[in-house]
Amino acid sequence: MKTSLVGVAFLCTILAVAGCGNVKNQRVTKENKDSMFQQIKDSKDLTVEEVGLLQAFVLSQGLGDPRSGKDPELPVGMTIGEMIDEQHKWNEDTKRQQEEEKRRMTKARAEEEAQRVTLRDALKVTVFDKAFQNAAYQDYVTIRVVYENKSGKDIRGFKGVLQFNDLFGAEIVPFTISEDEPLRMGETKRQGWTLKYNQFKDEHVKLRNTVLDNLTIDWKPQIILFSDGTSMEVKTSS
Repeated sequence: MKTSLVGVAFLCTILAVAGCGNVKNQRVTKENKDSMFQQIKDSKDLTVEEVGLLQAFVLSQGLGDPRSGKDPELPVGMTIGEMIDEQHKWNEDTKRQQEEEKRRMTKARAEEEAQRVTLRDALKVTVFDKAFQNAAYQDYVTIRVVYENKSGKDIRGFKGVLQFNDLFGAEIVPFTISEDEPLRMGETKRQGWTLKYNQFKDEHVKLRNTVLDNLTIDWKPQIILFSDGTSMEVKTSS
């Protein structure tokens, strides 16, 4: 048994010298850093994912970028496995942060929409006509809208956006309106608005050529000012 153990130990030493040990356990030194990439290339110890993590680690540390002509190098003192683990942890932390930000934005959008519902209930804005005209050598897309004050109070002014979308919900163009004419409690008023037409903007061309019945319009009120000095506003978190 003793002879067998000596033989195994000797064999392991030969394998290590030959560079056949697991490359992830190899620690980068000043002496081996120039040959380490070739050792990694010749090794079959790393998975495709681990190779990608190692490459990402090198780039993230500013240790090499083929696009700038700088040859990549490995940091002295770390093992290949430590580099892979560090990059994997960074990836997981980044993914977690992105998911948290996504949840935050989803919650914020839901809160904003809830506020808009309250403003829409107070002021209804409906587009009932869309046309195209030329005046003084300038082309315009024109719309006509109806305001309906359902707030129970006199409105002094308001501001918001009419978002024009196609039938499938894809956004075409936002149409901002800002009204400073009073609207009495329960009053209904018609108003016209124009958009300077630019034939080189695809969204303008699509808005002009799409008939009103094939448009979906989302009224996004931003603020309503009342004559009694109070107001309603959509407060964004961004």
